[in-house]
Amino acid sequence: MGINDFEIAIFKRQDMMAFPAEDNYSITMTPEMPSMGHGSPNNVNPVLTKNGHYKGKVNFTMTGDWRINLELNKDGKTTKTFFDLLF
Repeated sequence: MGINDFEIAIFKRQDMMAFPAEDNYSITMTPEMPSMGHGSPNNVNPVLTKNGHYKGKVNFTMTGDWRINLELNKDGKTTKTFFDLLF
């Protein structure tokens, strides 16, 4: 439990063999624990480090099932996605 390093990488499919790194996103991360009806404080949104890699911090206040909501913003367009994990 506690604050953990969080890293994601963003690549875009150019063709069947090329997936160049995407370096122009701003990312908002919102962890939540759906089964308990709460999120967590003190998270740090991922920021670009290099070559499509973005690093931040996620705070898991307890063990269990978590959903990481991501809002990806680029060129005035927003994409929302999420993934679930057991911590």
